[in-house]
Amino acid sequence: MNRTISFITKMMFAAVTVIMAACSSDDNATQALTVQVKVSMPEGFKSDILYTGHTVTMGKYTAITNEKGIATFEGVIPDLYDISTSCEITAEEYEEMTGNDPQNENYVISGSLLKYTVGSSTTIELQTSISAKQLLSAKFTMQEPKTTIIKIIWQESTLSSLITRTKLLI
Repeated sequence: MNRTISFITKMMFAAVTVIMAACSSDDNATQALTVQVKVSMPEGFKSDILYTGHTVTMGKYTAITNEKGIATFEGVIPDLYDISTSCEITAEEYEEMTGNDPQNENYVISGSLLKYTVGSSTTIELQTSISAKQLLSAKFTMQEPKTTIIKIIWQESTLSSLITRTKLLI
């Protein structure tokens, strides 16, 4: 009988030990993180030109890039995030940043990462690209004395769109 009680006691101790070892107090999965996004300029830009003073969005979080082109996000919850940035530059800025003669009036610098997994405090590299924003034509038509219809066709090198806007002039 004494042996049976000793065996049962040992089994209960082993079971409790296994259960305690299986429990974890690792709260890292829900801790708020500090995440940095290093934004790189498009190919062809001078090496001393950095992406400074522009907004970077990561899900519901936003941050402004510093003098090194880094946006710092505080209090980020681990999850999947779409990360993006975009800014428009003039022909003069384009020439200054690349040393090339501009072919258009305006350019758009943009970059994005879709469904990026953020699981720890880290620095994420975000490469940008450039596209030309070009106004192709504009047409104004008067229909009634106080109504103007404006049709604008515009093109970015990767996207063509037709925008029709109606504006009441009162």
